[in-house]
Amino acid sequence: MKSKISCFNAAIFRKNATLYWPLWGSYLLVILGLIPGRLIYTLYNNKRHYPNGFTPSQSLVALGEALDISWGIVIVFIGAVATSMVLFYYLFQARSANMIHALPVTRGELYGTNLITGLLFLLGPQVIAFFVSMLVLLGHNVTCVEYFAEFMLLLGGITVLAYGIAVFCAMLTGQIVALPIFFLAVNILYMLLEMCMGNMMEYLGFGLTYQNLGGWRNWFSPAIYLLDRVNFYARYRIDNAGNVTDGNLYISGQLTVAGYLLVALILFVAAYLLYRRRNIECAGDLVAVPVLRPILRWGIGFVAGYLAAVSILQLASVVFYIPRWGIFVIVMAAGILFYFIAQMFISKRFKIFRNVNWKECAAFAGVMALSFVALAGCARVRDRYIPKEEDIRQVKFSAGTMNTLSGDDIARILDWQQSVIDAADEFHAMNAGDVDRVYCDLEYELQNGKKITRVYVIPTEGQGQQVLKAAYGIESEPQHFLQSIFGEHPQDGTYFTESVFTKYGDRNSYVEAKLNAEQTHLLERAVIADIKSGVLQKYNIWYSSYLDSEWQDENFAGTELYRNGIDFYADRTAEMGEYLHTQSWIGGSYSENYYEYDYQSFLFGSDCTHVIQTLMELGIMEEEIQGEQT
Repeated sequence: MKSKISCFNAAIFRKNATLYWPLWGSYLLVILGLIPGRLIYTLYNNKRHYPNGFTPSQSLVALGEALDISWGIVIVFIGAVATSMVLFYYLFQARSANMIHALPVTRGELYGTNLITGLLFLLGPQVIAFFVSMLVLLGHNVTCVEYFAEFMLLLGGITVLAYGIAVFCAMLTGQIVALPIFFLAVNILYMLLEMCMGNMMEYLGFGLTYQNLGGWRNWFSPAIYLLDRVNFYARYRIDNAGNVTDGNLYISGQLTVAGYLLVALILFVAAYLLYRRRNIECAGDLVAVPVLRPILRWGIGFVAGYLAAVSILQLASVVFYIPRWGIFVIVMAAGILFYFIAQMFISKRFKIFRNVNWKECAAFAGVMALSFVALAGCARVRDRYIPKEEDIRQVKFSAGTMNTLSGDDIARILDWQQSVIDAADEFHAMNAGDVDRVYCDLEYELQNGKKITRVYVIPTEGQGQQVLKAAYGIESEPQHFLQSIFGEHPQDGTYFTESVFTKYGDRNSYVEAKLNAEQTHLLERAVIADIKSGVLQKYNIWYSSYLDSEWQDENFAGTELYRNGIDFYADRTAEMGEYLHTQSWIGGSYSENYYEYDYQSFLFGSDCTHVIQTLMELGIMEEEIQGEQT
């Protein structure tokens, strides 16, 4: 008998509930273990540490440690695709599709019933977990339940989105195996495409770097974006006994989840419209919507082709240099190959060349070639770009040290970058061989707040020698080298509070001496004096050992370089603050302990007279040791 409710059929719902209860029960157990199970475990451990009960701050911190929304996101996405696979399984077999659609029910009833069933399967366990968790929290006198309620609301919204994507993907395909693949593609396709284009730009240019900074564009990869933007963590202060004295709980991503809920509603409607027009005969087809078949062929050919090309380049370019025309051949071959592979799966036959549309294939090859030309041109323009001096506020330069330069030094950096660009083709070719390399990082901060980043890999041979000498000339200047050590801190010999002198001998033997604050200040002033004399730099800017021997000082000897060392420590507790910040991601927690020391290590040689004289005056180095080194 036909249901009186046009979007719901009670008989089909009972069939779904009785037939698929193992799936529902398994998901319920996982959710109970993930939420109330972790709450019980965490609160039990914390209760042993706080036998007299929790303060409000301690309750917040315990809740932040127990609830990990990142794992929740992963679980609900897996549960959503599994639920859609079993509830719409009949669409993937011709016999089942004909039988179900022969029943006296409309497609609206079938779709609405399965949609409601799936949401109940996914949200029902979360509701049960919510009430069980509330009993656990109240039983441990944890009263900050409003944070937990917000946590559960966010997880519920993410669940609706995940199921919306899964149902929409179920309407696009006629193969049950293809459903999770489509579901995965929707969630990572944009990130995958951006990674391919970014890495290809790195190969085609010189100094360009691909960095996904987690911006708004990742919105097109829902699962990745949610893991990045939806956070639930505690930030707190502890005393010397390790007890939480003050803290708060932070939740982010509410607007993100709200926006995705609107997307989920659109996907539910779109999936229903596709289902109404779906042909029963498409059961077993990779693509259930005929108009999408050429899009799938082109999409797989384009993305998989570039992904395969990038993978090949990552392996091959380490061994030998691949010119741009070689990269073009790899990209075109990989793209066309995967175009035909996609056609093979769509047509479900291996003899694809008999029925191939050669005009479409030629059009795809042309678009693929144009995309490569556009990428190569864009890379060429970007890696040759140098900002104007008047547009630059400051520049961070790093090779052997790390400096922030401004004023007249900016012009020197621009000249240095121009010398790198002039030799870019040679460097690009040499870096594929067996040659030592130095990584030089540039980051321009412009007057408008924008940043331009370049990472140059400079070989230590050929023109790389002159480029590295120029870089060393900048980094070894006393004011720059001192800035890389002290930053904004005073350079008067009072920054470091502890130090350790180490002298290595033969057969891995060594002598170690610890210095107190007063001795450390004397040694720190000696280090500053040798830096200002220009002798300490060559031992501590590591790539100086690759430069021509004619340019090097005769006292610079590799055997001496690693025999004498000083480790300095500066207590920065007061500067950094007392907060510990914890945040969970995929089950792991990390802590940033701001009770920390600033650490600097120096090597020195026989021409560092101020350091050696100070060590001798302190009775740490004897004269014959100095003579042995000399």
